[in-house]
Amino acid sequence: MMPIGRWGTPLLELVIRHFKYYGITKFVMLIGYRGNQIRRYFKDGSRWDIQIDYSFDDPNLKGTGGALLNAKEKINTSNLIISYTDILTSLNFSKLLSNHIANGTMGTLWLDPEWNESVHSVTYDANMNAINLNSDSSSILVNTGLSILSSEVFNVLEEFKKKSNSIDLSGDVYQRLAEEEQIAGYVSPEWWLDIGSVSRLTSITRSLLVRRMGHLIEEGVI
Repeated sequence: MMPIGRWGTPLLELVIRHFKYYGITKFVMLIGYRGNQIRRYFKDGSRWDIQIDYSFDDPNLKGTGGALLNAKEKINTSNLIISYTDILTSLNFSKLLSNHIANGTMGTLWLDPEWNESVHSVTYDANMNAINLNSDSSSILVNTGLSILSSEVFNVLEEFKKKSNSIDLSGDVYQRLAEEEQIAGYVSPEWWLDIGSVSRLTSITRSLLVRRMGHLIEEGVI
């Protein structure tokens, strides 16, 4: 809900508007901290001609994977785009989805060849199958955190639930899929910004938004 740009548009609204630009109109928000504030603002999504449902965190099933599994009954699509709400991007989601369908794998990770933070790097093979995540290897491809998962992933999540009440998508699920050659990489240098610090937040100027997300320009938005 951090205000962005001249009009103070919530960061999450920009994320949603970008998804809608590429024809994505059904959302399930996995919410916990200040979740009611998010729900009061976005309601059912009709203000943006989209559908929004909500899944509150379960204290008995923790982690990003746990939050996704907790929302299972609210999801009725064969492929899920997973996005963290503190990431702004100009990524073409239509191309990402087409690539995922062509791969035939259970998951597809968007990998950036230019981001200079090796702690998030991914080791991969000649066919762009991710084989080790979060490695500190010589790979120059970086896991942006944006991905697509087949709904089959719920079977994997259920398996992890039997062993632990805390499931991490990247550390547990994605790594498991990588070992089974069920997660591929989609390489694209399109712009993205992980707003994980005050300095990154303050770096978001209107000129940057116009340059990177100009398709969202609208009175009262950017």
